[in-house]
Amino acid sequence: MLREKSIYIIPILSFALVILISFIMLIMPFSRNSNVTDLDAFFTAVSATCVNGLTTVNLATDYTFVGQIIIAITTEIGAIGFITFISFVLSLRNRKMSISESILLSKSINNNEESKLKQRLKEVIKYTVLIELIGSIFLAFSFIPKFGFKDGIWYSIFHSITAFCNAGFDIFGTSSFIIFKNDVYINIVVICLMLLGGIGFFVIEDIINCLKKKSFIHMQFHTKIILISTIIIYIISIVLIKISEPSLTLLQTLFMSATCRTTGFTTVNLNNTSPMLKLILSILMMIGGAPGSTSGGIRIASIAVIVLTMKSVFENKKDVICFYKKIDENTIKQAITNIFISITIVFLEIVVLTKIQKINLIDNIFMCVSSFSATGLSVFNPSVLNIIAKIILMILMFIGRIGPISVVSLFMQDKKENKEIEYVSGKILL
Repeated sequence: MLREKSIYIIPILSFALVILISFIMLIMPFSRNSNVTDLDAFFTAVSATCVNGLTTVNLATDYTFVGQIIIAITTEIGAIGFITFISFVLSLRNRKMSISESILLSKSINNNEESKLKQRLKEVIKYTVLIELIGSIFLAFSFIPKFGFKDGIWYSIFHSITAFCNAGFDIFGTSSFIIFKNDVYINIVVICLMLLGGIGFFVIEDIINCLKKKSFIHMQFHTKIILISTIIIYIISIVLIKISEPSLTLLQTLFMSATCRTTGFTTVNLNNTSPMLKLILSILMMIGGAPGSTSGGIRIASIAVIVLTMKSVFENKKDVICFYKKIDENTIKQAITNIFISITIVFLEIVVLTKIQKINLIDNIFMCVSSFSATGLSVFNPSVLNIIAKIILMILMFIGRIGPISVVSLFMQDKKENKEIEYVSGKILL
């Protein structure tokens, strides 16, 4: 039984191990000051591993420079995926992966071509480091004059990592990126990093390959779906955010539209925003980014599949077609299952949190969705929550990162299907 479930158990245990190691490092005297309790350190370790960004303390003052480095490294490992990271290290030592290891790794990075996994792993590491390095350089041009050479360099590296990894941690204090709300340059750089992190490693790889060939004719089907969906959702989110909160500047609207589905940085004080904006942001956070990316949520691929399925129903078509290709039935089933389980888990946590913590409903919804979707946006300081409420948010962060289907599959019994049997169709009135 356990052996059959290893494809789900190993990733769960791997992320749990990263959380444990990070927690042990963060409770050391060289990582924190007296304001950080063990629960705060554990909350930070979970949030960093799950690339969430929620925190119950001030990272700028409550963690030392060493503590901040540990958080950045944990975020990096959590974003790339612990299994991906370890397998990459093993591949450098020319250790041959077994078939089961290849399949497991394939699941962890959303790629089904096991024969190309080692090369893909190297590409993941290469693109991550390269993009974060470029992001650091661009940020340094602004941060060094503002904060000095030493702090400017570190701020550039840290925020480039947390922006691309969609973690949303910042070390500016309690203001996040509000101090840069009118800085066009910083906004553009951070938005680019967040969007690149949100579309996925293999979409980036495919785009680069197309650029090298100077042709987009052979762009992969998955890449087309993700790019078109990202653009549509981004435009819609800009319109909805601006309508719900007209006082926001265009720059703030553009930034919020990018950060709400992936990262958790903010140039707006969300405490003082309207309930309508909080509701819209909750929906956008729930949608999330692309599969195989550093973001969380339901994922835009699932949303795209459902929308295309609905379109085929309205047009009375037999198959779901997009870009002259058919979306197979199994993919549609997975998308429906993913959306249903995700919404169910968040709904149950909202109900539980309502019973144990006195906060208004819209803030409750916002915080639960933010935790599950690995976004990390907050409408109040999570430090005001009681212990049980913090544990609930940590559970949501963990489930959201490893995937709700993986969690549910642990408790489901696999049944072998006799493919030779064909059942008679049953009619249901809808």
